[in-house]
Amino acid sequence: MNNPDEIFQNAIVAHRSGDLDTAGRLYRQVLAAAPENSGALRNLATLLASNGSMDEAVDLYRKALLQIPNDLAVLTNLGLILQQQGNNDEAGTLYNRALEIDPNQANVRIAVADMHLMAGEANVAADHYRHAIEIGASESRIHANYAAALLALDNIEKALGEALTAVKIDKQNADAWNILGRIQLENGDIEQAVPSFQAAIQLRPDWYAPRLDLGVALQRSGNLSDAILTFENARKLNPDDLETGKALAAAQIALGQSDAADMVLDQLEKIHPNDGELLFHRAISRRANGNLEESVRLFRLAIAKGLNAPEAYNNLAVSLFDLNKLDEACVAAKKALEIDPDFSSAYNTLGNWASETGDLEGARDWYLKASDIDPEFAAAISNAAYVTRLQGHLSESIKLYKKALDVDPQLAEAWSGLGLTYQQDNRFSEALAAFDKGLESQPDNWELLNNKAISYQATGHIDESLATYKSALDSKPDNPEIYYNLGNLLLSLKRVDESIAMFNTALRLRPNYNAVFSYLAHALMQQCNWLNLEAAIERIVQNIAEEVKSGQIISTSPFSMLSLPVPAEYRLLSSKQLAAQTAQELEHQRKSIKFQYKPKGKKLKIGYVSPDFRQHSLGLTFLDLLMAHDHEEFEFYGYGIFSNDPDLVTDQFRRVFDHFRDLTPCSHEDAARVINEDGINVLIDLAGYTKGSRLQIFSLLPAPVQVHYLGYGHSLGADFIPWLITDHDVIPDDIAAHCSEQLVYLPDSFLATSHHEISKEEVFRSDYGLPEEAFVLANFNGLYKIDPKAFGVWMRFLRRTPDAVLWLQHGTQGAEQNILKEAQARGVTPDRIIFTKHIPHTSHLARLRLADIALDAYYHSGGVTTTDAIWAGLPILTVAGPTPSAQTGVSVLKAARLPELITYSLDEYERRLHHLSDNRNELVAIRDKMISTRDDVPLFDSARLARHLEQGYKMMWDQYEAGIPPEGFDIPALP
Repeated sequence: MNNPDEIFQNAIVAHRSGDLDTAGRLYRQVLAAAPENSGALRNLATLLASNGSMDEAVDLYRKALLQIPNDLAVLTNLGLILQQQGNNDEAGTLYNRALEIDPNQANVRIAVADMHLMAGEANVAADHYRHAIEIGASESRIHANYAAALLALDNIEKALGEALTAVKIDKQNADAWNILGRIQLENGDIEQAVPSFQAAIQLRPDWYAPRLDLGVALQRSGNLSDAILTFENARKLNPDDLETGKALAAAQIALGQSDAADMVLDQLEKIHPNDGELLFHRAISRRANGNLEESVRLFRLAIAKGLNAPEAYNNLAVSLFDLNKLDEACVAAKKALEIDPDFSSAYNTLGNWASETGDLEGARDWYLKASDIDPEFAAAISNAAYVTRLQGHLSESIKLYKKALDVDPQLAEAWSGLGLTYQQDNRFSEALAAFDKGLESQPDNWELLNNKAISYQATGHIDESLATYKSALDSKPDNPEIYYNLGNLLLSLKRVDESIAMFNTALRLRPNYNAVFSYLAHALMQQCNWLNLEAAIERIVQNIAEEVKSGQIISTSPFSMLSLPVPAEYRLLSSKQLAAQTAQELEHQRKSIKFQYKPKGKKLKIGYVSPDFRQHSLGLTFLDLLMAHDHEEFEFYGYGIFSNDPDLVTDQFRRVFDHFRDLTPCSHEDAARVINEDGINVLIDLAGYTKGSRLQIFSLLPAPVQVHYLGYGHSLGADFIPWLITDHDVIPDDIAAHCSEQLVYLPDSFLATSHHEISKEEVFRSDYGLPEEAFVLANFNGLYKIDPKAFGVWMRFLRRTPDAVLWLQHGTQGAEQNILKEAQARGVTPDRIIFTKHIPHTSHLARLRLADIALDAYYHSGGVTTTDAIWAGLPILTVAGPTPSAQTGVSVLKAARLPELITYSLDEYERRLHHLSDNRNELVAIRDKMISTRDDVPLFDSARLARHLEQGYKMMWDQYEAGIPPEGFDIPALP
């Protein structure tokens, strides 16, 4: 069989039957005999292309075109191969020749459209897809690609229709579902976009693109947890993808997971070391953590690495603004506008700048410019309304707030501003309606709740106002001892009369022995011997003033000053002097050791140092806090420095700490070495200037971050402990100005508490000598905390209220006798004062219910005794006295959501006591409230306190790790 035509026909038969080897051999025989046989050239090229032999196929197609230049199949097939090989120019030429021959070749139109779509030429691609569909192309893929081209052209409506058609034709087309989700996401229809992306993922589980888009959709919907999980799954499929990593880090930052975000950014920076956008995200993270200086540095570094974007400059401006660097912020925001004159966020930032500098009219113009560019920028409109209100244009302000709320009905700041404007206009009903509307979407918004309570109060709705204030506080609560002599020893042994004799003897032998006076005062208070107390206190203040004036060391210890009416600047100076003395003791060791610090490992290592990890009020309450700590994310070390033998409570601490060291027998230097070798990142002193403390250890700087918390609670004046954890009530602003530390403010009370067991035994007043029908006042603090001023209030109350008695904790015989003498001197008979002995704690808590109200003293409020009363449901009335020790009650009651029991002067204190006695149903209501809410208030939420402290530790560590000097901050409140 030598006839080429006959061989060609047999080749076609073999080709059609799938015998490709035979067909290929026969085609080659034909071409050997007739090299210009166009059919054999074309068919063999097609066969070779199907087998992947593209180069030979291209060669044969080219030869075929010399014979049949207008053959549509050759033109199209050669174009497809060349397009796959990246030769788009020649492929395009071939496609155009084919379309000149027959404009209605759908497959050619589709090939041309695909090529232009891949090249980013969406307009050309869209025309060809449209034409192909018009002439009959109906595959799902064609409609999906057409939708993609239309989306690129911002023709959302048309694109949505094509995508819906694509999925209708083939519900198994993952590409169609993905493009549909992208269109829905672009159109703001997130609820529809999410299932579309999920369908694409289900059809193609190994495709990372829809996972990235799904994560974006979830992030925009506020579902950050699921968004993070989705991004993480996408990264498993494409670990080095830059955009997925950035999206994951952004979501983690938004959810407060800065450490996790840093890990992602670290990984990406190894692959993309010069990507400024990674630094941009890290800067956002630092700002979210309150580390503004570091965020500024990182924004600037991102810009230096080429991120010449308006977002970078505007975010730099925002951080500078928050740092009160207003001129620099203005320059950065204007730089953003140089890059993009229509960048609305920069105009909003300039509005903030103008408002802060007092240019309200300019601020309004900037805000309105932002909303002109972006009519959907509700926050800018609300900001314009705010400055308009400050200008006194209430009607215009109301209009602007309503305009902002038309754009974003859930914008809490706009509802709050609208309500405040109504308030300012004396339109309280409308104000309440505005606040309520905002609370529909954000029921825990403290600002809305606070403003609502103000409106209630203004309209006489007192109960509603109190309840609303409580709700607001639930959401966001707003918040100085070492002498050595025989007298001091006797005092510590509670041999108070003997100690007083010793102090008096010392002063008789040396009248200017200033150090004695504070101990004498304390001893007099222990014995409730008030005859010479006021003179002793006056002498202490006089001595301190003279010592300061002459540049001497203050003889009164910082601890003693805490409960004395001494100017705050004297307390700080005394603390600084004592701290300097402490550091000086080990200055040589500190200089010679120069500890090196280990880097942070997987967990942040936290060390607590205390003499009170034992049967002690601080130890018992701190134990609950320690158990509530997150031992998965942090590693906790306990360092005991005992002055008494460890006990059963110490054994509990050994079990709860991840590691426990008894440093009692160690020298200061050896103790510091143990801590340093443990690699502690954050070291916390829990004793301050209280008994048993060893600040010398801290003066050696064994850890990079050193903090004081809880045990002393006020400024130590120590350079080696630059941080102090407190709350805004224990150290208000006027006291903060006299603290050497950078203050870390907890959002609730600084005090740790415990859920102590309350005995279920039935208790009766007769068991404790209390009259059954009496109105019982109680104070279970040590008698030394009672002062003449508070006692005077109590005695006046007893004289006015015949059925009332005062129930006090047992003291020394001399103290009890002095109390009764003072009562008689104030017209109250001894039978009206009843002393009670110490009993087991569970029984003590049970007997608290026998009292009607507990009372704090003026100079020294209770701590654990106060929390005991609240836990047992006993209302306790406090007064914010003139000393630091008098502020604890305010802090505790605020954290217990009991502001109605806080007073701010003795007059108010006395009036409030009489009011509650005259309206005893209020006390019953308060008691019921305390019992019903005690499990929910921050005061007894050890887990909440633990989370706040942990966040504070991380924020302090972040500052250290970034090389930033300690800078105080408020720990963000948990919801």
